[in-house]
Amino acid sequence: MAWKQVALNGESPEFADLTVTGDLTISDGGSIKEAGGTAAITIDGSGEVTKIGQDSPSDGQVLSWDNSNSKVVWSAVSSGTMSDLVDDTSPQLGANLDTNSHNILIDDAHFIADENGNEQIVFTTTGSAVNYINVQNSSTGNTPFISSSGSDTNVDLTFSTKGSGVVKTKQADLKITGSGSAKPGTIVLEEASDNGSNTGTLKPAASLGADRTYTLPDATGTIAMTDSALTGNTSGTAAGLSSTLAVSSGGTGATSLTDGGILLGSGTSAVTAMAVLGDGEMIVGDGTTDPVAESGATLRASIGCDAAGTDNSTDVTLASVTGNYLSISGQAITAGTVPVSLGGTGATSASAAATALGLGTTDSVTFRSGKLLAANDGKAQLTLSADNSDDAGDDWYVTAEADQTFTIGNDKASAGTGVALLTITPNATATDSVVTIAGDLVVNGDTTTVNTSTLEVEDVLITIAKGGDSSTAKAGIVVNNGDGTNEPALMWNNSGTGSEWTVERESNTTKLPIATMSQGTSDGTGTNDPVGGFHYNTDADTLWIRTS
Repeated sequence: MAWKQVALNGESPEFADLTVTGDLTISDGGSIKEAGGTAAITIDGSGEVTKIGQDSPSDGQVLSWDNSNSKVVWSAVSSGTMSDLVDDTSPQLGANLDTNSHNILIDDAHFIADENGNEQIVFTTTGSAVNYINVQNSSTGNTPFISSSGSDTNVDLTFSTKGSGVVKTKQADLKITGSGSAKPGTIVLEEASDNGSNTGTLKPAASLGADRTYTLPDATGTIAMTDSALTGNTSGTAAGLSSTLAVSSGGTGATSLTDGGILLGSGTSAVTAMAVLGDGEMIVGDGTTDPVAESGATLRASIGCDAAGTDNSTDVTLASVTGNYLSISGQAITAGTVPVSLGGTGATSASAAATALGLGTTDSVTFRSGKLLAANDGKAQLTLSADNSDDAGDDWYVTAEADQTFTIGNDKASAGTGVALLTITPNATATDSVVTIAGDLVVNGDTTTVNTSTLEVEDVLITIAKGGDSSTAKAGIVVNNGDGTNEPALMWNNSGTGSEWTVERESNTTKLPIATMSQGTSDGTGTNDPVGGFHYNTDADTLWIRTS
């Protein structure tokens, strides 16, 4: 057993080794000093390191290793001190970067970032690349260029979007310039890649003579074509059409249709329209000629419905089956007694129904399902009586209260007067429902599980390991953190250096004693405090810690 004194009132304790698991706080303007009192590192009140070592640095000097004197010193940056930018993990330029006729190499999938470190331009590498993008600025009045270039004779320039994104031009028209007198600017549309690589080309005449404008209609649909050319006029009518669009070309072949009329096909001839249907008319076909509009007796005759014009009604009767309880004659339905076989009682009175259902003949009744209904705003109560002597304790009450609570009670205290023993108060959220037990709760199993976020206990004393004795190795509280083999625990141990509270892992033999503090008029020499415990000498004003 050993004790060591802890420093108080400005005293300087000595430690062989000091391990700090948290922060080490130095007073404002403090220093870390060597044994002789010379400051090695000085920190001001703002947390800035103002001095390292004994040399006073000058502006721009850096810390470097002086091998001859085996120490760190302040020195000026010499030529060649940093041979590669990789040595600087956060380089900053003080002026423009001049590549001096050299290139900037960027690794695959790396990028030029904005001032916040977000991707601005990402570069993707192709190992055998020979073609590339050329960016060219221009003088006043001229246009800058973004062009494809490389060793191939013809190099396309592809703009690709992500997902359903589109390529947009902002605040400007899209102008496609031709190349040579025989090749005007064109728009080439390629079919879906799953179908092949065929294209459709939209282009003007090689020589227009003047600026032309092609205006698309303000409507959703397909632009009609005549022959193989898409032509136009200046009147705003259907482009390229001198007459109606034929049925064979996807049109109607007509210039107008009857308002509200039903359209009739006519092979390759123009679509026609029936007259507007009159009140009560329906379209009827005969399988050969065009359908016609019919009504009244003509319509009924065509569809075979009540040709005579009567109500066309026929008496309905219920087929004769065993146990019929309904009969229909003309327009009258006659009710009878519903037999038990069809889900009834087979009787017209309560007593006869009880007899038919076998109720009241024995003391054992089986209910498959059912419902006990109370009066509006009343309670539903079921009483279970053990015997008919009417003495206390015979009756058990199961009650659904009007306030939605559910209780189970007994008349043990007074015959005929039930006392609630179990009360369930429901809530729309199941976890907010409350179960109240009036008396003691005794659990004889090995494990009691409480799935709650907060456990409130009104008792002022909790006994753990009740029935144990001094031979009990340990008892305490284990925190279930999901790690079944390494869960933290607060334990009382009756072994080791003495009886003590420890913090430990459930399956780890290493125990960390909880420091306690005693006091008296002598120095720390007792054995009551555990290793790591403190003892305060009130006479000498000294603090001691037990080390073994």
